[in-house]
Order: sequence, then structure tokens, then C-alpha cells
Amino acid sequence: MAQINTQLTRLYLQRLVSALVPPECDLEFIQGLVNDIIQNRAHHTTRPLNEILDEYRANFNSLGKHEIWRDFQRTVDLLINASLPEYVADYLSFARQLMPQEPAQRVSDEKAANFTRNSSPIMSDRVRGLESRTMAEVSQPYVPDLDPKLFATLLLALTGQETEFLLFLNEPIAVTILPSLHIGTGSTALLTDILEAGLLFRGLSIYIDSTKGGTRSPIKAAFIRFIESYLLRYANEIDALFQKLPDSLIQILNSVQPHTKFLRLLSYLKSNYTETNGFLLLSKAYDLSQFGDPEVAQFSTQLFHEVVKPYYQYIEHWVIKGELIDENGEFFVYFDKAENHVNDIIRINPKLLPKFLQFEEATHDKILHIGKTLIFLDKYCKELAYINGYVSRYYHFIFKVHAGMATMKKATSQLMISTQYEELTNFFAAVIQSKMHLFLHLFNLKQIMFSEAGDFVDTISQQGHSMFSEPAAYLTPSRLSDLLINSISSSSVKNLPTQYLDRIDARILDLSHGTIGWDVFTLEYKISEILVDALLNYRNQLTEYLRLFNFLWGLRHFTFLLQQNFLQFQRLNKSELHTIRSQIKSTRERPNNFIGIRARWILSSVKKIDLFRHKILMVLYAILHYVSEDLIEKSFYEEIVKKMFRLRSVAESTSKGGQVQDLPILNQAFRKSCLDSKSLLGCEVLPRIIHNVNDCTMDDILRSHRDYFRAITGSKLLRENMRGKSSGESLVDQVYGFLEVSFSFVQACDQFEAQLTQMVTLLKMESLANADDEMDENFRRLESLMHIIYREVYFERFIPKLDVFRRDLRQEPDLRELSKSL
Repeated sequence: MAQINTQLTRLYLQRLVSALVPPECDLEFIQGLVNDIIQNRAHHTTRPLNEILDEYRANFNSLGKHEIWRDFQRTVDLLINASLPEYVADYLSFARQLMPQEPAQRVSDEKAANFTRNSSPIMSDRVRGLESRTMAEVSQPYVPDLDPKLFATLLLALTGQETEFLLFLNEPIAVTILPSLHIGTGSTALLTDILEAGLLFRGLSIYIDSTKGGTRSPIKAAFIRFIESYLLRYANEIDALFQKLPDSLIQILNSVQPHTKFLRLLSYLKSNYTETNGFLLLSKAYDLSQFGDPEVAQFSTQLFHEVVKPYYQYIEHWVIKGELIDENGEFFVYFDKAENHVNDIIRINPKLLPKFLQFEEATHDKILHIGKTLIFLDKYCKELAYINGYVSRYYHFIFKVHAGMATMKKATSQLMISTQYEELTNFFAAVIQSKMHLFLHLFNLKQIMFSEAGDFVDTISQQGHSMFSEPAAYLTPSRLSDLLINSISSSSVKNLPTQYLDRIDARILDLSHGTIGWDVFTLEYKISEILVDALLNYRNQLTEYLRLFNFLWGLRHFTFLLQQNFLQFQRLNKSELHTIRSQIKSTRERPNNFIGIRARWILSSVKKIDLFRHKILMVLYAILHYVSEDLIEKSFYEEIVKKMFRLRSVAESTSKGGQVQDLPILNQAFRKSCLDSKSLLGCEVLPRIIHNVNDCTMDDILRSHRDYFRAITGSKLLRENMRGKSSGESLVDQVYGFLEVSFSFVQACDQFEAQLTQMVTLLKMESLANADDEMDENFRRLESLMHIIYREVYFERFIPKLDVFRRDLRQEPDLRELSKSL
């Protein structure tokens, strides 16, 4: 027994000395040190440890190295408590490696000569015959068999549990190996790799415990459930591994290493994506499933299939009921609570388009419109019977025929979405046209608000002329109501159904628009249905109708005034001017007679006024015709009629006998396969409604109406920021300039007509004594008014404006035709 203890002492002392001496020292030098220490120990009297420590402390304090002494004392205390001598050797070797490197010095043979070189049988066994021994035999003293204590410790540590030998830290996640656990030097690296899985397991377990039931995101909740299920599977495999009693750390490492790879991945996703939007976590899982290591890609695919299920639930609720159950901003459709209109509330976030679903780009847009149309049909159209049938059919297909969209093939999902989209747009188009009469409302708005029912607006102008000439404050709703009723009954508008006639109303604008009735009068076509209002009054587009009506009303107002002025002069020509012509006949024998000269001047002036008026009227007529025909009517046909209606309905593809003209089918099997690929097997799909209206979405209607307005108000003639290239002046301002000239012309002509009437009256009263003086004064006034009309209004204002306007129009390709008509 004593011999065994001596051999063990020599062995451990061999290891201790090997750990302390420089690596350049050979085996003979190390063996000499060991022999010397053993001989010295055999002839040395034992001293108490406290006495030895007191001497060391005195030496350290005498040198002033108090901190080094405290470190030395802690090291001695730690080594005293060590259970095995091998731990002392390992610790000292580790401490040696932490020390700063010093230049190695070769130990000379003279210095080593003082040591005895008696050979040791253990050393002889280690050195002798190395070439013929295996690695396991050579390393046996350094890699002992698996300690039962280490075996039990690893079983708990790999599942994140603390033991008496391993202590886990949570912040940061780390593990501390207590000195009471002995491991060999060669086992340290293996144990580090093995314990990584335990650290990752513990970190993920802490995350699950802290967040389980606390996250509102279904995607993150699915991620947590996946981690939980994987950790449970991992723990079961670890338990099964240790039940088979592994032979070595290498075997444990080989079994744990595949799990370590997956635990790293889950820990990475947990650390980098759980605090962000769930959509980013889902996208990252998809990216990992497409690239990289095959095992990681396969594992990521399993993760993605679990985490994507809540996203499919978002789509299912949206395309079945129009319900948005996403409360975390993870779905690409969202509600903007700051908006009021349904089209502005329901929005799409292009940054959240789910590329991981691998849908075609058009499919995302279809998904958006499916939910939006369902909401519109339910909340605005009240088509509850259709909605209930739609929900029942597609709920059965998604959850009865299939187990949710997550189990469908990509092609089946896209086909279902396309089928839903086509069915809803077909039904929506039928509802808004046949039930809500959208096109008829648009047509009536054009006829009433855009003055396309010309006789109706002209009747209002004629019957309300005297009323509109009064101050604006004199207009009352009752007077306007009477005027409107009489105008409707006297025009073609009376042929409209009562449901449309009741929508026409007359309004009085704010007095800031003008001082007379002409300035504050306007018409209104009332839209009372919520659905039609949502489509036609999007972003207050009905207000744009009022603005354009006021512009057209101004043009028609001044054309009416010029026409009335023309009629006045026609009456003047038939009555008062007859007296002037009689004066000319009576003075034929005396051509230089003063009265005859004046009479000829008056007739000539009236003819000039008629020519000037005609020219101004032609300009206003040309502008009015261009706006009405080239802008309004053309835009209505291009943007409304052509986009809402098909050029040819489905029913027109029949033969004279009423049979559908189909091409001959040469291969019935091929035809059946084509039809099957375009149909949802197991889903009841309603037949499409046959009509001549194009299937459309709400966005299509709003876009068509918007383009219709833009084509009119955005034209170069009516756009306020469009300036002529020649004059630099806005074209629409130049149009208003023509209206101002027309007003000045009518005013001067009215004064001229009144003065001429007064002069003719004086001619008929030749018996008055002072008639000649008054006639002279009247003639001077006529000359002054004619100067205003001829010089100031026509030649100095109208002609220059017309020339500039023409030049500006000629430089715009789409306005050259208008310039030719001026």
C-alpha cells in the first residue's frame, strides 16, 4: 500500500512540476526536480502551515507588495480546499498560462547536474515504447474515465439546471464550474462545447417564462410555442442519451452538437427580432429557409411553417369577412384611423408585402380589394344576403375542404383569391349600376352642373334675368324655388324621372362672391345615398362640380347679356332708327345737311356696334364650345363611358339562332384539364352576372371619376398655373379678361341705346324751342359713348387681348384648333 502511495505521489508531483517549469525543459530535467523534491521531503521535518505562511507574509510586507500577498493567500486557501491533487496541477497550469510571457532560457547541463537522475518506473513506462502505443493509451493519465459526478452534472446542465458543481448566471447568460468538480485538462475544451447547448437552452427557457402569455402578436406567440416544443424535444433526447450511459465526453458532444446549431439559430432570432415587428421575424425565418446550411434551411423551413400560420389567419379573416384582426401592424393591410373616407381608411403598406408567400404581385392588390369590397357591400350597400352566402361558401372551402390556407398549395391559394376577386367585382359592378344607378347620376351631374342641358340653363337665365340683375341680398329661397320649378317645366329636363328631378336645387352663395344675383346664384344636384356619395364625393369632388358650374355660368351669363343687348338693338333698329332713316331720306337733296350727316353717323355706329358685339360673342361661344364639347363631353366618354361599359356584351357572341358560337373541341381531355386548372374543386362558385358593365372595384370607380375631373379642370385652358408661353399670363385669367371686356361693352352699349332713344324722341318733338341745343348735347354724348365702345373697349382692350390669347393658344398643340375658331 505504501508503495502505491509513493507512486501516486511521484505521479502527481511529476504533473505539478511539468505544469510549473518552462516548456523548453526536457524530461530528464523535470525528473531530476521531482527526485530532488522527494528526497528533500523525506529528510525534512514537517512545519505548521501557519508558520510557513507567516514567513511568506513577512517577506511580502517587507517588500511592500501587500496586494500580491493577498492574491497569494487566496490561491493557497483555494488549493487547500481542493479535493484532488490533480485539480491543483490543473489550476497552477491555468494560472501559469495567464502570466505574462518571459523570454525562455535554456537550462544548462551544469545547472541540472546538482539533481539526481534516478529513473522512475512510471516515467519509464510513459516514455518507453511510445511508437507502439495508441493515443488512448498515451493520454490515459490525462483523460480519465467519465466521473459519475460529472455524468449527473451534465445531465442537468444540458437542460439548463444548476448543480452543486455548475452555477448558472442569468445576466449575462454564463456558467461557472465550481472547484469541487474535477475535470482533466484535455476535457476542458470538450466540456465548454457541450455546455454551450445548456447555456442556450437556459437562455431560451428564461425568455419563454418571461414572455409566455404576455405578447399580443400571434406571430411572436407562434414563435414562442415553436421554441417551447423544440426545447421539450431537445430535453427528451438529452434524457434518452444519458439513460444509455455514454462512454465519453466525445460521445456526448457528438449527440449535442446538432442541437447546438439549432439552439444558436433560435437564440439569434430571439435576440434580434422578438423586439421588432412580427413581420420581420417571419421574413427572416423565410430567408433562413432559402439559403445556407441544408440542416439549418430544413430546420428554418419547419420554423417558418409554424410561424406563418397566424399570418394566413390574417388573410383568411380579411378575404372571408373583410375583418382586420391584426392589431400589431404585421399585415400589409391596415386602417388609418386619422381618415374619414372608407377608401382612405383602408390602406396598403408596401413595406409589409409578404414576399415569403411567393404570390404574384397582382395577388396582393386583389387581397386588398376583396376585403375592401366586402366592407363596402356590407356597410354601404347592405347586401347582407349575398355576404352571408359568400362567407358560408368560402369558409367551407378553406376550413372544411382544406384545413386553412396554410395547408393549401400556393397555386390553389392564388386561384381562390382570383376567384373571389372576380366574383366580388362582378357583383359590385352590378350593384352600383343597377341598384344605385351610378352612371345615371354621373350623367345628370354633367347635364345640370356642367350646363350640358343648355335649354335648361338658358331658361333660367331668361326667366331670372330681372331677378339676377337685382342686388344679391334681394334673392330669397322662395323666389329661387319658383324660378327653378318654372325653368324645369319649360325645358327638356322635365323628362327626367321624378327621383332625379327632386335632386335639382338652386342655391345662394355667400355674398363675398358678388353683389348682384348673377354672382351668387348656383345649382346643386343632391346626392343623398351614402354609397353614391362615397363614390362621387370622394375628397369633396362635388365641390369641384360647383366651381366648374360657376365658371360655365359666368360664360353663359355674359353670352346671354350680349344676346339681350343684340335684341335691344334689333328693337331699336325697328323703332327709333326708323326715324333716323326718315331724316336721311328727307336730306338726300342736301347731302351736306348737318342733320343728315349726324343721322348717317348714327346708323354707321349702330352697325359697328353690331359687328363688335358679334366678334366678342364668337370668342365666348368658341371658348364655351371648347369647354363643353372638347373637354366635358370628350372626357365623359373617354373616362366614364368607355371605362364603365364594355364595347360588346357577353350576350352578343351568339349566333342568329341564339346558340353560342364555340370553336370545335378537338381534344376533350385537354379541354377538361384546362377547365379544372381554372376552377376551385370543392368550392361552390356563383355564375357571373351577364351585363355590359365592366367589372370594377371601388378604386376603379374613384380613379375613373378622378381622371374625368382631371381631364377637365387639369386642361391647359382651365388650369390656373398654366401660363401662356407668349404673354406669361394665365390662360384662364385671360378668359376672365374677356368676360370683363364683355361687361364693359354691354354697359356702354346700354348707355348708347338709352341716349339714342332720347335723341330720337327729341327729333320727333321739333316744336320745342331748345330742341336743337338738347340734340347737340345728346349727339356729343353719343360720340363720347361711341369712342368708349370703339376705342377704349374694342380696339384698346378686346383686340390686344384676343391677339395675345391667340398667340398663346397657337403655341400649345392641343389648343391650336381653338385658336383657329377665334
